[in-house]
Amino acid sequence: MQIFGKHRFDDVEPDIEADVKLERGDLMAMAFAMATYLFPIVVGFYAFFALLTWIMFY
Repeated sequence: MQIFGKHRFDDVEPDIEADVKLERGDLMAMAFAMATYLFPIVVGFYAFFALLTWIMFY
């Protein structure tokens, strides 16, 4: 659904040959971002199974 007519970026083609070089600390930053993103999900799984166990065995 195009409300404003033709998209402006239709003529842009991806550069397949782009060489991305990681700088110092990039991997640590990505790992920290992933850990902070996944932390609530991991705690949620733990809480769900703890609640399930508490309901079944209490």
